[in-house]
Amino acid sequence: MVPGSAKKRGLGPVKCNTCGHEAKFRHMYSYKVFDEVEVSDEWDDPKFHWAYECVKCVQISGMHQTEAAAWNWILERQGNAKSKKRRVDNFNAAKDVIRNTFDAMDVSQNGRSLYQLTRMSVKTVFSGIVDLIDLKRRSLELLSSTLKTHEVLREEMRHTSNIERIKEIVDFISSANEKDHPMLAFTNKSTGETDWAKWKASTYHDEYVKTKNGYLRYWFICMAGGSINTCLTAITSKMWDRKYKDPGATRNKWKCTVCRANYRTKWGVFVEISIGKQIYCLRATIPDDDTLDIKAMDIERNLKEGSTPQDLYDAIPVFAPTTTQYIETRDAAKGQYRLINKDSYLALPEWKWAEVLQMGSEEVAK
Repeated sequence: MVPGSAKKRGLGPVKCNTCGHEAKFRHMYSYKVFDEVEVSDEWDDPKFHWAYECVKCVQISGMHQTEAAAWNWILERQGNAKSKKRRVDNFNAAKDVIRNTFDAMDVSQNGRSLYQLTRMSVKTVFSGIVDLIDLKRRSLELLSSTLKTHEVLREEMRHTSNIERIKEIVDFISSANEKDHPMLAFTNKSTGETDWAKWKASTYHDEYVKTKNGYLRYWFICMAGGSINTCLTAITSKMWDRKYKDPGATRNKWKCTVCRANYRTKWGVFVEISIGKQIYCLRATIPDDDTLDIKAMDIERNLKEGSTPQDLYDAIPVFAPTTTQYIETRDAAKGQYRLINKDSYLALPEWKWAEVLQMGSEEVAK
């Protein structure tokens, strides 16, 4: 279950919506324009179309002093530039803030208490995927290096009046912005293409990692209903109502099976960590794609050759949250569980997914 898939756009010549100038897609600033039409069914997103603005019009509308400044503004926003920067920012967060302890809510039959988990104890939970974390870290270091190169080129562009050099830089960076930085799981070694159907099917898990030392599991939470009648339902990943039943489908959407609200990513997830015989509760944002890619690699290496996305999906086990002072069973057959109190849930310590990158064979180098 991975909410929020980007819709791919076709490449080719397009027209500026302001002046009518025609140019390659990569030489335009593109943005969504939402159409004022009624939604045709309960699943549909608001309808929109893509609009385009050439560099000359961007320079005028954005009041940029030079064409090079307008190009810099476009290059920072086009294609996959923003998502790549977000991925590198998450990676840098793991390098910049290395905690020796992690706040978590310890729960037991005797009650609950705020507890500080040591880094070493948390790392034991991730001991089975250390090699995969290291691979992901190296991949993000490469992406970080690439973006630094782009920054140097954009700075050069700010200080040159050479039109041909500006064009060279624009073509180089915009071509890179069209491409995704590759995922590592389910990637064809000869073509570099990701099998997205298998990758997306791998996201329907409740358990992120498990070793003999413990586990980390999480469940998506429905927070629909407003501040008074909040749903507070946690549902196992496979049991959310899906627009497309195919687990490998792109641009899927999910509905709560209790209140029928569409899932919103801002609602986040309920996290359960077990170390030894102790259970700890936390909350978190939804996992980012790089965090999910580490899990996907773990699933891939245990997958039988020739397996389909459906085979992969069927092989992923389902896990229910442990009944504690924070969560109870609503309907186990439907994979429905319920947070007991909204305020106590929101007061839980927060788990940061970027910190998974710190659980490798050595600390992320500063």
